[in-house]
Amino acid sequence: MTFTNKYNLAPEVVSLLARENYNPEGADLGLTVTTLCSPIQQTILKRRHPDQLKVFDVSDRMWSFLGTLAHEILAQYGRADAIVEKRFFAEVLGKKVSGQTDHYRDGIITDFKLTKAYKVTKGSCLEWERQTNLYAWLMEQNGWPVTELRIIAFILDWSAANSYQKNYPACPVVELPIPLWSQAERLAFVQERVGALLTAAEADDHLLPECSRQEMWADVVDYAVIREEGKRAVKCYATEEEGRQHPFRPGEMLVRRYTPRKRCLRHCAVEPVCRQNLRLLRKEAEQPGHCELIFQAKEQI
Repeated sequence: MTFTNKYNLAPEVVSLLARENYNPEGADLGLTVTTLCSPIQQTILKRRHPDQLKVFDVSDRMWSFLGTLAHEILAQYGRADAIVEKRFFAEVLGKKVSGQTDHYRDGIITDFKLTKAYKVTKGSCLEWERQTNLYAWLMEQNGWPVTELRIIAFILDWSAANSYQKNYPACPVVELPIPLWSQAERLAFVQERVGALLTAAEADDHLLPECSRQEMWADVVDYAVIREEGKRAVKCYATEEEGRQHPFRPGEMLVRRYTPRKRCLRHCAVEPVCRQNLRLLRKEAEQPGHCELIFQAKEQI
């Protein structure tokens, strides 16, 4: 990979941040857990257009560097009776699938994450849930039973001044229990993801499955009632159910408002060649606010 260095960082810093951090054992990894949990459209476009991918600045590698540093320390200081940083392999639909668990002991898979406080406070961990359940599937395919999943999250932007807030972590290190799917659910998920990738590999770019708002990291801000002629919200609600109870007047509409698509705009290498992204950019330029219409009142209800 090549990077820009727009902040003119020292050569030794550039070398450190730009190094290839992903160096697992085995030459042929097949489909990794990371790939299976990533948006299908993103995975296929990366493979098809390697010369047209977005060029990131070396400073964008800071989070990746910190994550690698944490895992290297874990490999040195993990418990002697635990399985630490080990890659497991299995086959599904004729394809090799692999994943590297952070820590396993007494039936418990522990995955370590460096994250920000909002990830914990908003309580949505679907990506982590999918990832750890795929690890559970892989380990059981290799004869290691799994009874529990958990995330140990290190909150890098934790602030004591905010610790009084509802749902805010009490300290910078948080243990999060993750639901363990049944064996049938895990098998069904890995088969669905592998099958979807195989199908998408045969489809043209414009027919690839589009990313969901969740996959684009566009979080729901609120549910707003707005008027046709105005941009400011008449009333804001935390849930769609509450919004639908609003005493609507003719011409008012209920919209779901999102944060900007953080993955697309800051972290996705296929941004320049993604037709969905280009279409959304045009739409957002015409109608700022990142809104999705739920319904519009034609007459008072």
